[in-house]
Amino acid sequence: MKNFLNTTLSLLFVSGFLFATAQTPVTDIDGNVYSTVLIGNQEWMAENLRTGRYVNGENITASVEGENWMNATEGAWILYNYVESNDLLYGKLYNWYAVQDSRGICPAGWRVPTDTDWQELTLFLDPETWGNNNNAGTLLKSRRQVDSPLGGGFSTTVHPRWDAHDQRYGTDESDFGALPAGNYTATGGFMHKGSYGYFWSATVSSDAFAYARVLMHSHRGMSRSAYAKNTGLSVRCIKDAEVTTYTLTLHVEPEGYGVVNGAGHYLQGQQVTVTAVPAQGYVFAAWTDNHGNVVSTLAEYTFAMPADAVTLVAVFEEEPPFVVNSFPWSEDFEGNVFPPKGWQRYNLKGAFREWDLSSAQNHTTLGAQSAYHNYGPAFDGMQEGWLVTPEIFVPENSNFELTFWSYNTWPAWYHKNSVLVSTTSGAPEDGNFVQIWTTSTVASSWVKTVVNLQGYAGQSIFLAFRYEGQDSHSWFLDDVLVGQAGQP
Repeated sequence: MKNFLNTTLSLLFVSGFLFATAQTPVTDIDGNVYSTVLIGNQEWMAENLRTGRYVNGENITASVEGENWMNATEGAWILYNYVESNDLLYGKLYNWYAVQDSRGICPAGWRVPTDTDWQELTLFLDPETWGNNNNAGTLLKSRRQVDSPLGGGFSTTVHPRWDAHDQRYGTDESDFGALPAGNYTATGGFMHKGSYGYFWSATVSSDAFAYARVLMHSHRGMSRSAYAKNTGLSVRCIKDAEVTTYTLTLHVEPEGYGVVNGAGHYLQGQQVTVTAVPAQGYVFAAWTDNHGNVVSTLAEYTFAMPADAVTLVAVFEEEPPFVVNSFPWSEDFEGNVFPPKGWQRYNLKGAFREWDLSSAQNHTTLGAQSAYHNYGPAFDGMQEGWLVTPEIFVPENSNFELTFWSYNTWPAWYHKNSVLVSTTSGAPEDGNFVQIWTTSTVASSWVKTVVNLQGYAGQSIFLAFRYEGQDSHSWFLDDVLVGQAGQP
């Protein structure tokens, strides 16, 4: 017994350091318990995966075969030769669709290793690795082998074990305990139990193939190959690395003046982008820290997360009044923002429609959009929507007029279009608007309308385009212009 223990312990030391340390076992969704091992900075399962369910409890499709296996595009597992005892001895064989399923095949906090994870393991075990030329296979393979020169309980014909070889045998300094579960081929056949161990990675090599690592009874290395995604291979899970994240907290000042995006938890050095969007009637001023120091004046601000929690405050201000005082002034509604700068829209009746942009109708071939108010559903009753211009200062001693173009769908259902003017406020609820234009008939063609504004010379005014209607009729508005009478 003493000689056996000395032999076993000596195998754990390579170049003066210990390869592996046993860790706390982990349990999968089905209650299977797996031993685990720390190799370098990675914690691995020391057994092949046996779960028949995803982490959320849903079943992984079981034991499909033949054409059903070959044509599968969803996760599936199978037991070698359909023998139940192989589940405990060698684990299940999974296609790659089970490996990559977002529901997760590994226990919570664990995942299928990437190709990079496997390479890190290989390089830790054999720093002199060159491609597939390495000694990692010897260090990973279970000592259980037919005619193993290690003797004792390691030399066995009882499964699980590796086939005999006169030169190659596993020493398992890593305590990884790799076993030769074989595979289920993409064309539907079992191969290589006892002589080959295949382990999936989570990394694709092409649309139909993904990378795996292969151990052979006749080779000392661990090789990297790509296999069809509908091949059945073993799975070893790796524990998610514990990482430190730092909290980014965002505030709005004054509250309700806008919205911010980007709060969350980030790694040190991670590039973080925060955005600030003002509410209607407000503008973004700056990002400040929690001491009031200005950090950036850009509404979309990117920075590298430090190794500390960060609090940023988006400061908003009331938008200064937009006054039109340069003429002729026009609006063609070709911008990406609606309402345009300085304009306001109000929905006074109906819950389903308001003034908006439309590409269905446009007055000129040079443009692509117009403003419009669509009709609402019959059950919603009468719709009333207002589209109000910015404040317009009409110069003294001027002879100004308003010009606009209209298009109407379903004229037979027309109720009322009108233009109103206020000299005090652009808000309909103030009650200072008076009607200065309406029409009893409309057409399904573009019609020019001119409204005289001479009576408002020397005053600031707001013009409102008011839609009232229901059932089918829509009003399109384009090329609004305010200027001296007679201008084209």
